[in-house]
Amino acid sequence: MVEKDPQQNNSRIQAVLFDWSGTISDDRLAVYEANKKMCDYWSVPCESFEEWTRTASMTPIDGFRKKGVEASGDEIYALYRLYFQESLDAGIRPAVFPDAHEALSQLRGAGLRLGIVSSHPQSYLTQEANDYLIHPLVELLHGDARNKVESLKEVCQILGLERERTLYIGDTIYDIRSAREAGLVTAGVSTGYHTHEALAAENPDYLFTSLNQLVEVV
Repeated sequence: MVEKDPQQNNSRIQAVLFDWSGTISDDRLAVYEANKKMCDYWSVPCESFEEWTRTASMTPIDGFRKKGVEASGDEIYALYRLYFQESLDAGIRPAVFPDAHEALSQLRGAGLRLGIVSSHPQSYLTQEANDYLIHPLVELLHGDARNKVESLKEVCQILGLERERTLYIGDTIYDIRSAREAGLVTAGVSTGYHTHEALAAENPDYLFTSLNQLVEVV
């Protein structure tokens, strides 16, 4: 774990917002299979699983824009939902990270307010949160976030949270950058898509190797 500011008064954190994919839910294989089919559909190169996880974009739109796909954002998301469902139907299913439920339960028990802000499709986010028994622990599930900076600001406004007292934790460099731009406390967790070294290079306020470590500092 890395603390950027060891003098920081951790009690100032009143709320924690979480990314979903790669942070609470390990859906990497299901998402990768959907992305492979999308690459075939648009006849663009597809990386190996290892390379894809290291370079994963914030959203399917961002990822396929980089590959030169000019379809609308709505079309890209619609195709992603179709192929993600095919992954599920084939038995390639996401799974909750082992420490997620315990960590969120402890944070909620300590009086912190919790929410989810994710680019994961809302319908799948809601279903998975119910399956993982996470839904009762959070005040809000905000999926389909195409612009996380604006989504984080919106969720803070909806819940009446002070952004400077709200921590956002995610597993990609884009989560850290979005939280910083939105004025939140930043945290990375290296359980998902991007490596610990890549997250560290973004200089988040906190960097963890598991969600349980988050419980120790807020």
